[in-house]
Amino acid sequence: MSLPASPSDDAVHAVQAGDDEFNNRKAIADSAAWLQGWEARSASLYAEWPRVVKDIPYGGHSSQAFDVFLAQPSAPDAHAAAAATVIYVHGGYWQWNHRRQQAFVARALLEQGINVAFIGYRLAPEVGMADIVADVRSAVSAVLSWQAEQAGPGAGAAGACLVGASSGSQLAACAMDLPGVRGALLMQGLYDLAPLRGTYIDAALSLSDEDIRRYSPALQAGETCPPVVLAVGSEELPRLRNASVDRYLQLASGGVKAGLVVAAGHHHFSLLDELARTDGLLLAALLGLMRCGPSSSISA
Repeated sequence: MSLPASPSDDAVHAVQAGDDEFNNRKAIADSAAWLQGWEARSASLYAEWPRVVKDIPYGGHSSQAFDVFLAQPSAPDAHAAAAATVIYVHGGYWQWNHRRQQAFVARALLEQGINVAFIGYRLAPEVGMADIVADVRSAVSAVLSWQAEQAGPGAGAAGACLVGASSGSQLAACAMDLPGVRGALLMQGLYDLAPLRGTYIDAALSLSDEDIRRYSPALQAGETCPPVVLAVGSEELPRLRNASVDRYLQLASGGVKAGLVVAAGHHHFSLLDELARTDGLLLAALLGLMRCGPSSSISA
């Protein structure tokens, strides 16, 4: 499989001053080491885990595929009655990274008896936002269909929870209305695309007015969706931190069962460790969501 690259250091730093409010790699001095660590930890899980099915296609492009890590049969199955599978949507500002980069977050979930699928999708500038969202929706549906096929007739529909990281949170939010989606954990996302117009991120996306209107979850009036937890680190860039808080308040005021986690001391890259660790704050929040829905607000 040919994997899309992360942005080069030159690309990260060759931005206008106004772009800094979105540029996590520039804001965090050791960001390259974090990304390299993700790759290494994820490669180790792929090499070590005995039950992983790779490159399941849902379209004709090489990126239109997903991988599924299957929990060991002996693992606890306390969550089977709710959502026995987590579907993970990677970030990368819609133009970088790949589905295997952040697979390290699956280990603790697998030990809880929960299967984890990592979906790929086409990236900008090869395609625009409409196609990216369509890919993610198709991928989520394909994972749910695959899950049902594996369970066999008469097993019942267990459904799945979505997990999105960074731009993957906006994409996951755009798929929450699909049948079988039971809830979502959305980490450090942007839910209104309008502020990206004219930034270095938009150079590849070329966002249109229609893109912003249709694919900004925060602009969808009267929406209904399953339970959701918004999560962000206290050391996140202010624009992204505020986006998560504002989205939580918007959903909660609209009657959606929503929770907010603000993880003290965490920035854009370190936050994922709270999902990867067996005692992680986000792992606990996700398990709670899968059992009975989110708590209203957590700061820790």
